[in-house]
Amino acid sequence: MVIFNESEEDCVRWVRRNPSGLELEIIVKSTKSSFESFWRVGRALGPGDHLISTVDALCAPEDLKKVLEEPGPADLVLGLTRRVEDEKPLWVEWDAVTGAVSRIGPPAGREATAGIYRVSDSLFREAPAEEFPSLRAWLKRTAEAGAKVRGVLLGDVFDVDDPSDLKAAEDFFRRAKTSS
Repeated sequence: MVIFNESEEDCVRWVRRNPSGLELEIIVKSTKSSFESFWRVGRALGPGDHLISTVDALCAPEDLKKVLEEPGPADLVLGLTRRVEDEKPLWVEWDAVTGAVSRIGPPAGREATAGIYRVSDSLFREAPAEEFPSLRAWLKRTAEAGAKVRGVLLGDVFDVDDPSDLKAAEDFFRRAKTSS
């Protein structure tokens, strides 16, 4: 499932004309915040745990598997990275041995969220009692409210926002491929 703003109709047309072989549902909705987009996708996915990415992320397939297979009960698993190129990273304080997240948001931690999450449907069952201006506000509040939040350290994750990000990711994966 993917969500596009209503102003991105050209992207929607491109995705529909270039099928990936995946069954892909497309939501076209201009939302007020990153949280609203995340919430709409999460609600639409239905029962079970879901892998959700909120960025144009490129990472090793093994890293996605780490997020999916993080052991132990969790309402929310955060993919974490030490490669931070974001202007406003969302820092996380966590126990690397147990995976338990103790704090989300400044001044916490040395790792930041990578924009990749495993989310239990339990977090989408009821609409939140308050409106959140951003996904980061919801993540912080969810952890503070007592949800079981775990972290898993990933390798390099590239949030591809501009051509230089894509070039850095291509170079990284090219080097990784030749060294294996």
